[in-house]
Amino acid sequence: VFKSFRDVVNSRAYDELLASPEGQRAASRGVSIFGSVGEAAEFQATNWLDRVPVTKQANNHFIRFNTRQRVDLFDLERNRLIAKLGRETTAAEEDAIARAINRATGVSKSRGVGLMGEFENQGLFAARYTRSTIEEVLKAASDRSIEGEIARRYIGHLVAVTAFLATATAVAQKRDPSEVLNPFDLRAMDKGRLMLNPNFLSVRLFGHD
Repeated sequence: VFKSFRDVVNSRAYDELLASPEGQRAASRGVSIFGSVGEAAEFQATNWLDRVPVTKQANNHFIRFNTRQRVDLFDLERNRLIAKLGRETTAAEEDAIARAINRATGVSKSRGVGLMGEFENQGLFAARYTRSTIEEVLKAASDRSIEGEIARRYIGHLVAVTAFLATATAVAQKRDPSEVLNPFDLRAMDKGRLMLNPNFLSVRLFGHD
């Protein structure tokens, strides 16, 4: 995170990362690279907005943080797999790691085709990010390969961190933790109704969950 803030004003370290053996290896295996050297991100402002104060810096932070994150995660997962298998990873295994990292960070494998693709792109905010989230859940639920393993671990981390933050906030606000930890509405159940809890894993801020 701190490196990405430094990258906003000075791209030297970021350019060195992309040119490094780690960066080149990640890119060669399909890890998504955003910015002028890669494709445009969905949340990236168009180039002409760079003339607006702060917009260019915000673009740089978004692009470089996400790219740096993917390169670092690719290296981390590759080393994890090497330690698990006791040998160097194959090209196919590294390709699978790259796809999993892309998916976990909002870049879907698919792009949407035909009328359905047009509907997604026009009707959804960040269609590619939405598709990647759906793909991530499906991989975690049904895939026993490297991609499924990484998806399950990352979703598990996300749920654990979210649950911790929601619980810590509820305790600090002197609320009953069950209000944010139970997926079902306990008050509705007391009245004989089965309803989902709208405050599940939520944080209360200024009176709103």
